[in-house]
Amino acid sequence: MELKRLTGTFGVLEEDTLVLSPGLNLIHAPNESGKSTWCALLRVMLYGLSTRARGAAADKNRYAPWSGRPMQGVLEVAANGVDLTVTRTTQRSNAPMGAFSALRTGTADPVSGVTAATCGEFLTGVPREVFERSAFIRQSGLAIDQDPELERRIAALITSGEEDTSYIEAEERLRKQLNRRRHNKTGLLPQLEREMAELRSAEDTGSQLKAQLTEAQEAVEALEQQQRKLERQRALQAQEGQAQIDAAVAAQEERVRAAEEAVNALRLSAAGVPDRSALEQALGTLATLTASQAAADRAAQSLAAKERQAEEARRQREAAEAQMEPPVSERSGGLPAALLAALLVGVLAGAAAYFLAPDILLPAALGGLILTAAVAVPLALRRRKASRQEREQAEAAQTQVVSQARQAYDQAQAALVEARQLWEDLDGALRQSTESVFALFPQIPRGDLEGVKRAARAGLTLHQQLSQAEAEAAEARQQLALARQAPRQEAGPIDGALREVADRLHAAQGTLQYLSGRMQALGDPAQLEVERAEKEEQHRCLTGEYEALRLALDALADANSQLQGRFSPELGKKSAKIFAKITNEKYNKVLLSRELAASAGTAEESVVHDVLQLSQGTADQLYLAVRLAVCDMVLPADHPLILDDALTSFDDERMEAALRYLMEISRQRQILLFTCQEREGQYLAQAFPGQYHTISFSKQESKI
Repeated sequence: MELKRLTGTFGVLEEDTLVLSPGLNLIHAPNESGKSTWCALLRVMLYGLSTRARGAAADKNRYAPWSGRPMQGVLEVAANGVDLTVTRTTQRSNAPMGAFSALRTGTADPVSGVTAATCGEFLTGVPREVFERSAFIRQSGLAIDQDPELERRIAALITSGEEDTSYIEAEERLRKQLNRRRHNKTGLLPQLEREMAELRSAEDTGSQLKAQLTEAQEAVEALEQQQRKLERQRALQAQEGQAQIDAAVAAQEERVRAAEEAVNALRLSAAGVPDRSALEQALGTLATLTASQAAADRAAQSLAAKERQAEEARRQREAAEAQMEPPVSERSGGLPAALLAALLVGVLAGAAAYFLAPDILLPAALGGLILTAAVAVPLALRRRKASRQEREQAEAAQTQVVSQARQAYDQAQAALVEARQLWEDLDGALRQSTESVFALFPQIPRGDLEGVKRAARAGLTLHQQLSQAEAEAAEARQQLALARQAPRQEAGPIDGALREVADRLHAAQGTLQYLSGRMQALGDPAQLEVERAEKEEQHRCLTGEYEALRLALDALADANSQLQGRFSPELGKKSAKIFAKITNEKYNKVLLSRELAASAGTAEESVVHDVLQLSQGTADQLYLAVRLAVCDMVLPADHPLILDDALTSFDDERMEAALRYLMEISRQRQILLFTCQEREGQYLAQAFPGQYHTISFSKQESKI
């Protein structure tokens, strides 16, 4: 098979194309430029994209196109003498790369027998598991883990040539059959053993229940016989005591008749008597009438005193108001008397002077008149002002007295109204209580409170006698009923023994019913025995099968050990040759276990070292040698080989040795060597110019 062209929209790739040639293809690109993406795309184009995986690490998510476009790829390849073009595209978002076609290159003719599921094995000749463990070599996955398909193919090459046998699968099938019969506490044998134990337990329980059931039946029969005996004794006792019972009933009937007659007589006497509650209320009212009358009397006395106080306040108010009238002389508003007298004297003196000596005395009289007026008028005015001030003060004092008198009068009137209202309320309540009491006894004259009290007490006494008589009559009727039921309620020794036997019989019958139910639930003892025998026979057969499977598993392990002695040396021999070449003949011994765990030794040493004891570079070289040996053993000679940064951990000397070996096998196989380093290209250009194909691209070219 030869890979020619690969184009894809896959992860960082956006319709990018990788053109390949026969022989060694050195594909140089820096880290994060898409080398691993090209390898993953090639694997998907061959074997398809798994859609079952979940999470960010799943290929369908990890390699989703960065551009957001649908995932797709085209692979042109030559295989089995046919040039064909494989196309995988995405038509539904939940099935990336789900649409498949395989056509003859340059035509629309499909290649017969090539489907999405069979494409990889048709082109490479091996299934996906073998391809990933042989032809697909990555730096992070040089070590090989065991796989049944890979084991089958390697074993077939050194045995019969058949590829349909595998120790792992055979051992797994045998162990499944073994575990199906017994695995710890699970499997057919433990289940049968539990069922057999349950059947034996059921049989033991059935035997115990049968014995208990017999005992329960015997106990029920004995109790039933004892119950019948006690019932006969009880019937005889009932006949003997019937006469005494009849006499007791007759006496109780007479007592009931007398009690009912007494009740009827008392009811007739109490026909016109108020009921008990009314009488009790009347006695309570009578008990409070005296206190109510005393309160009313006190209210009347208080009312009379308030009336007197109000009258006295009225007289004081009127007297104070009368004193408020001013004197007539002060209300006139004329000049004071002294001033008038002085003026009159002056006028008379002037008149006398005028008539007696007009020339001499008149000026003197006028002067005296003027002098008198000048002296008398101011004096009169001062006196008038002083008198007004005194009057105003007196009026203010009088006003205060009148105000106080009026206030006292108003307070007296309010107290009078309050006292009158209190008296009226108390008197009304007293009258109402008295009327209610006398209304119960219209035959008693008004005012005879003692008569009412005696009548009320007599009525209460009558009601008490009637209640007592009714209680006695009810008790007599109850005793009569008990006397009539005496034959059914007699609690003599026989009745007690009969009740005890009945209780025991009921419990024994319940036990018998419970045991019968358990016996029915367990099933027929004979059927249980048959089932147990069948289970034991099945157990013997399964035990024989289990032992046979164990022997077969042991025999298979022995055969596998013998095969491993032939299997590992052959693969180890091939691996040792390759390992010697890529380590410049330092290591020439390789041992491999059935699980492909490797050990290696040098030419100078007689021992081998586990891979964990080797350096990382040497360990990678050892596993590369094993993978290349596996390719030689299981892959067709023209099967391409893909290496993704597989030589990164090699030093320059062993890197050159590995490249020499790859160039050697590239004459038969197409090799795709992806690398992020320039030293591989530099060495090949110097050592093998023109003998290989170089492809180089940068991050920018790959859209990283």
